[in-house]
Amino acid sequence: MQMFSRLPHLFIAAFCAVLAVMALGVAWLAFVPLTPNSFSVTVPAGATVRMVAKTVAKDSGAPAWVFEAMGRATGAAKKLKAGKYTLPAAQTALGFWAALASQTPEMVEIKLLEGWGFKQFRAAINAHPGLKHDTQDWDDAQLMSHLGVPNLHPEGRFFPDTYLMVAGSTDSAVYKTAFERMKKIATKHWETRPANTPLRSIDDLINLAAIVEKETGLEADRGKVASVFHNRLNIGMRLQTDPTVIYGMGDAYQGRIRKVDLQTDTPYNTYTRTGLPPTAIAAPSEASIKAAINPPATDFIYFVASGNGAGGSTFSVTLAQHNRAVADYYANR
Repeated sequence: MQMFSRLPHLFIAAFCAVLAVMALGVAWLAFVPLTPNSFSVTVPAGATVRMVAKTVAKDSGAPAWVFEAMGRATGAAKKLKAGKYTLPAAQTALGFWAALASQTPEMVEIKLLEGWGFKQFRAAINAHPGLKHDTQDWDDAQLMSHLGVPNLHPEGRFFPDTYLMVAGSTDSAVYKTAFERMKKIATKHWETRPANTPLRSIDDLINLAAIVEKETGLEADRGKVASVFHNRLNIGMRLQTDPTVIYGMGDAYQGRIRKVDLQTDTPYNTYTRTGLPPTAIAAPSEASIKAAINPPATDFIYFVASGNGAGGSTFSVTLAQHNRAVADYYANR
């Protein structure tokens, strides 16, 4: 009877011993370096402590539950930021979360240039090694549907800029950022339009700004180029701008425009059709958008490259003046 009376005490002692061993084990795992040196980890958007712990455990000497326990104990869930991190030295399970919270995620730079077409945008984004490529196999229609605008043509709808994104971001996040930026900037300038503008919508503004972007890279000429197109739209004269013809030719364009190209009708041939083309032909800069919505008041109807190497244009009011300017262009060239 006396032996049986001692059994509960033995069970309690054994249980306490097990707890002590577990506590020592957790303490050891929490304070002994477990991750390798120069350890990298990517935290996806919306990741939980458990998800990160499982990722870290694959490259460490401890089970995921240890990292998860330390993460929950330190309140790491409130500090998680998506991105790629490189920890400079081996970390304990406890130190891992502190190191993660103290760092800024690595960034990658994506350059989308002014005047680029959407094909060039997609090629640059698809080739970027710092992005996660979710949309690489999508066609343009799928991409625009993903952005919530299934019936919108993509050309000119993405703002050209240098974007800094968290390393490992999805390429769709780049498109969304550039799309929203163009929408915001175009809307801002559209709201400043004068009452007598020949432009009827933001679509018209982006379309004309793209033409201005392709016609001149000279800041001093943007407004005057835009004024020529405003004047032509106001009197119902065709825009007759080569960049739209080139865009309409697509892959058939081989570096030069022939007379037959100017006479071949396409939806983008502004020599054969009156008004703006159906879509933009490139990504306009904000400077071109600003010029396109509110150009200076001029009487200019014509312009041609000066051909003097300065990159500017000669603007004319009459056809006779323009013909002389064209002759000067060929003489200078």
